[in-house]
Amino acid sequence: MEDPEGNLAKFDAFIDPYKDDLKKLEEGEQKMEILRRIIKMRNYDKVDACELIRLPLRPVGNNSYENNHDGENDFAPLPEKFRRRIENMNGSNPVLVIQKELFKTDVSPHRGRLSMPESQIREEFFLFHEELQLPEIKGTLIGPSRQFECCVTLKKWNMAKKSGSVTSIYNLVSGWNSFVSANHLREGMAVQVWAFRKESKLCFALVKVGGDDEDE
Repeated sequence: MEDPEGNLAKFDAFIDPYKDDLKKLEEGEQKMEILRRIIKMRNYDKVDACELIRLPLRPVGNNSYENNHDGENDFAPLPEKFRRRIENMNGSNPVLVIQKELFKTDVSPHRGRLSMPESQIREEFFLFHEELQLPEIKGTLIGPSRQFECCVTLKKWNMAKKSGSVTSIYNLVSGWNSFVSANHLREGMAVQVWAFRKESKLCFALVKVGGDDEDE
């Protein structure tokens, strides 16, 4: 299997630490979604994709949906009202990106951004392979207010530490301030950010955890 840019080797090296745990991944929609995304990768034909899909791809630890002792997910599923709304937009494949508490800086109009530390991202494959190379990605954001949706920009900021390591943070910017106001977001609120696709376009849905699913 030819791999002129070494992508397959990089892919295999990335998942190698997780193989023993990830072999438990069951057949189903998640595996099919991974297959669809792999096929979209450059330099991989369908034969390559079929070989790769045999390898488990779901990381464990901070970047996974960890299970509790009862075997249930720690995080609430996407509310049915949001799921239907996404379907009505012709959207598909929603995945949980992050659940977090909103900090003062997240709702400050002077900052104008929602921060999502890479270390807290729950689903690493919410971006396509080619999107990982882009400095920014335009998308649509929906939230509890059915009367409001906005265009946002996803940016990844890399910040060097004194130790020499780098901390990466995804940020939703551009229309974020208007979104905060329209959806009455406040410091201390717990929210989930879900990613989904409308055709190939990246979209996001912000859900208030433990509150009303949607505001009329």
